[in-house]
Amino acid sequence: MESPAGKRKALTLEQRVAALKKLDSSQSCRDVAKEMGCGKSQIARIKSEKEDVMKEWESGARSDQKTVKRRKTQYEDLNNVVWEWFCTARSKNLPVSGPLIQEKALILGMEMGQDEFMASNGWLESWQRRLNTIQFNLILF
Repeated sequence: MESPAGKRKALTLEQRVAALKKLDSSQSCRDVAKEMGCGKSQIARIKSEKEDVMKEWESGARSDQKTVKRRKTQYEDLNNVVWEWFCTARSKNLPVSGPLIQEKALILGMEMGQDEFMASNGWLESWQRRLNTIQFNLILF
């Protein structure tokens, strides 16, 4: 039997951005929560994490993905540097393959003093999934 409050509802990134826009138009957390079908504490948390939500939205992350919590990776700084390199290469219309990303990640890791970093296929798959590089129509293997 469901609780009186109902089942928990995870909002997609797109829904979180829509909630922030409603909050910006001076709607209360309670009103937005009622419209979105979730709790007001969830809307309040989204409001407090506004910068992170908008940064994720602007980076081109998957808008349909429901996430409860974004976990930091062990090599967060390196992942960001590889992402910047990737975006620069794509803006110059350079072909970028999976092995090339792995090679560049190893080089950048060494430069950043992360000698224990291994750009494995698992790391590459996680990096692609996390940053949604599939949207660039790349053949990565």
